[in-house]
Amino acid sequence: MARSWQPILQGDLRDRAIELVLHVARTLRQPESGRSACLAGGNAGIGLFYAYLARARDLAGAEYLDSAHQYIDLAIDAVAETPMHEGLFSGFTGVSWVVEHLQDQLYSQQDDPGRDGDANRDGQSNDGDRDDDVNEQIDEVILDLVKTTPWRRDYDLVSGLVGLGIYGLERLPRAGARAILTEIANRLDELVEQDETGLSWHTRPELLPPHQHEAYPDGLYNLGLAHGIPGVLALLGQMSAVGIERERVDRLLSGGVAWLLGKSLPSGEASTFSWAHAPNVAASPSRSAWCYGDPGVACALVLAAGNGHRAWARTAQAIARNATLRSPSQCGVVDAGLCHGSAGLAHLCNHLYQVTGQPELADAARYWIEWTLDARKKHASPGRVRFRNLYRQSPDQPEWSEDSGFLTGAAGIGLALLAAVSDIEPNWDRVLLVSSRVC
Repeated sequence: MARSWQPILQGDLRDRAIELVLHVARTLRQPESGRSACLAGGNAGIGLFYAYLARARDLAGAEYLDSAHQYIDLAIDAVAETPMHEGLFSGFTGVSWVVEHLQDQLYSQQDDPGRDGDANRDGQSNDGDRDDDVNEQIDEVILDLVKTTPWRRDYDLVSGLVGLGIYGLERLPRAGARAILTEIANRLDELVEQDETGLSWHTRPELLPPHQHEAYPDGLYNLGLAHGIPGVLALLGQMSAVGIERERVDRLLSGGVAWLLGKSLPSGEASTFSWAHAPNVAASPSRSAWCYGDPGVACALVLAAGNGHRAWARTAQAIARNATLRSPSQCGVVDAGLCHGSAGLAHLCNHLYQVTGQPELADAARYWIEWTLDARKKHASPGRVRFRNLYRQSPDQPEWSEDSGFLTGAAGIGLALLAAVSDIEPNWDRVLLVSSRVC
């Protein structure tokens, strides 16, 4: 199903998107003191935005590579100097993922910012090693961590095992990366539950945020890509494709997909999946987003299907197509960020369009891009960029956020818009489990 990446915007909408991307770039050009290092809202995620912008020579150019260096160097320094936990989005693993992902562009090909960062496995030497491997010690730390049994931490993409697996995938084909992924397969196998419908992974109540713990005192089965079982399946699909514990991984993958598809809502509901499943709790439609909802699940199933499961790929297409039929007023979009906002929904629709060629997905992406452009506050204070905030007062009186980060702020919005106006493949979304370099 894969095709080469193509821009989806033309005319005035394209011009508006480019103007906003460049406005974000000018606004964030100088790093602020005190900002965190992390991928989600800190310097690593903003550096990722500038690195991709520097590749877009027809829009901006190499001058933004210096900004990428500044932000990522600050993030690296913070990892060395500040205690951080391991979570992919708010810990040291995300910073290390960004460094690995951009190694070729930032440290080997500074004179050629337009070069595809995935060439020759992201610029790696043919034997899979570098003389200046800045992440070698991180590999050792993560490998030691994922050997922990029993695993009592999160299993998910944002904070847990799946996120550590995303780092391991980015580090392939190094032996240390394969060791990390092998141990993650062991932990996921230890955590799995089986019933008559298949295999699943339970989120224990002590790992839930307070509002969910109150509603689900016995825990739940999370159906979102960011925090739940779809993320596990997307990771397992990629692990199978590269031969990590294939017999074990394929067993977990097949059982997990069967369980997930068995949790589909009845035909005619606003979405195919709820956000979570819990025994004796009525399921209801989820929002449409990356973190929760059908678009994220569809992307996860595409990755799960990457090793030849065509039926799963067809199911993913059907889920994605059904999501485009949903009224925008039912999608739950109230702000503009990647995580649960319009830019993230636009990017997932764009990505699924690039994979499947279904024109309704491109139309949906353009709709949500226009929503994103309209969600910007045009008259922000000088040197600021503001978008609608999730915690708004009302549709007519929204609150405004100056969030500059990757996951919920301006840097992530800029990356999604850049992917819509450029033919540069947005491989940054591998960290969202939207795409993969291995399948």
